[in-house]
Amino acid sequence: MKFSIIIPTHNRADELRQTIDSIARLTVPGDWELIVVDNKSTDGTRAVVEAQAAAFPAPLRYVFEPEQGRYAALNTGIRAATGAIVATTDDDAR
Repeated sequence: MKFSIIIPTHNRADELRQTIDSIARLTVPGDWELIVVDNKSTDGTRAVVEAQAAAFPAPLRYVFEPEQGRYAALNTGIRAATGAIVATTDDDAR
């Protein structure tokens, strides 16, 4: 795997859906993955990721982090990443 993109998120399923759609339109050479780290959300975050995964152009993985906080979510995403390069973005980035 060349690189991994990590998105930590908490209760922003609608924003996340738009961000995943935006990332899906990237033209990327080589193998990559997108990891969404759900930081103890109580909304439909998991359902959004699972619905987007089927049509996503690269592996799209959902990871749950029960400890609240951005750094906990990022560290969980980094541990789950298989890419040689790790990049992060926010759940409202386009």
